[in-house]
Amino acid sequence: MTAKIDTLPTQSTANNEVIKAAPPISSSSSFISVRSEIPDNCLVRKLPRKIIHLVASHLQVRQSQGTWKELVELHDWNYDRTYLFEHQHHEEGIFYSLLREPEFQDYNLEKLRQDLYYLPRKDILHDLNEMISAHNENALSAQSRNSTR
Repeated sequence: MTAKIDTLPTQSTANNEVIKAAPPISSSSSFISVRSEIPDNCLVRKLPRKIIHLVASHLQVRQSQGTWKELVELHDWNYDRTYLFEHQHHEEGIFYSLLREPEFQDYNLEKLRQDLYYLPRKDILHDLNEMISAHNENALSAQSRNSTR
């Protein structure tokens, strides 16, 4: 008997390398609800959409440093890989597409925070931490309201 192996769709690069592509991010694929706290090991692609949007919008701004290009350099992307990725179609935006790349399938909140610190994008890190704290406070309030009923 052979075991069934789930595979991800693939895509080819200019060098005919085949890489695995993850399914698109959708609001239905998020496991973090308004009523649950966000742990440090939460996958970034599972965060609430408004939090992902915060990071995406800041990293897509063309600044002298601390953009998505510097982020992928921290993950050992070379110039060719970055160039090819940049010139693909990104329906929702580059950061959203980045989260579907194989190297970012296990990208969690703790790693994102470390990367933002080293970029340095402490402005994004500050806003991210504030949003997550607010989310977690709301989740705790909702849980305590439900437990008193």
